Amino acid sequence: MVGKRFRVGEAFMNVPTSNINTLELITKSLIPPLAFAVFGAIGSFLIWWFPMAQRLPLPVFPYDLGLLAALVIMIVSLIIAWWRVGIAVLRIRLDGSRNPITVKLVSTSKAEQVFKALKG
Repeated sequence: MVGKRFRVGEAFMNVPTSNINTLELITKSLIPPLAFAVFGAIGSFLIWWFPMAQRLPLPVFPYDLGLLAALVIMIVSLIIAWWRVGIAVLRIRLDGSRNPITVKLVSTSKAEQVFKALKG
């Protein structure tokens, strides 16, 4: 049974497994958020290391904000990467149908259970 949400409610369709032509699990790439996380970590380290290594009497004002901004970028990027791993799109193509059934915001673990159930 596949549910499809409409504007005025929800309707369900019974889809026999023999009619399913293709089942796709579409996930997003982890490269962009992980790259931002790495850049944030490198920036945090450099901002922290530069005044310590140079032993310069630098004012604290720009460095504490830079360190905080780099840490926030790193943490937000890791949260986005976690979201991209856990959420996917499930696309079901039926025999004789031009448009596939697309189910968005599906938990990746639930979609993998659907794959295992259909494999039998």
